[in-house]
Amino acid sequence: MDPEFIEEFAEVFDLESEEMTEGYKFEGPECWDSLAIVSTIALVDQYFDIALKADEFTKCQTFGELVKLVNDKKG
Repeated sequence: MDPEFIEEFAEVFDLESEEMTEGYKFEGPECWDSLAIVSTIALVDQYFDIALKADEFTKCQTFGELVKLVNDKKG
């Protein structure tokens, strides 16, 4: 995963990039507020040229699951 993506994504959750590991757990659906959803869609599009739908990634319970989703979409 692109280190710059990880750094910017970690900022969405007010974390340091070192804290955003594959095991990082998103704390329930409430962690996916509207800002986090819009930011994630924009970041994934910017870094990977993939259009994710909110319902695809808000089901992810860990950062590792999000990474897998992006990698699966990249083909």
